Amino acid sequence: MLYQILGDNTLINPNSQLYADISELSEGDMVVFSGTFLSDDKDHIEEGSMSESGAMTDPEFLLLFNKVSKYKN
Repeated sequence: MLYQILGDNTLINPNSQLYADISELSEGDMVVFSGTFLSDDKDHIEEGSMSESGAMTDPEFLLLFNKVSKYKN
């Protein structure tokens, strides 16, 4: 699901190196990534589900990606 919670700045800037790196990936590629979870005063890590039920049964944690690269084994 691609969406942005208002004010969280979770979209990747199309002019950034991160965007360029991601655009070189193909469907099915294994990746290595790093990032930072967004903080939340209530639960400590921000969770983006639209309902409390969704937060409990299928949580969607918000992450700001720092780096994404193709896995090299």
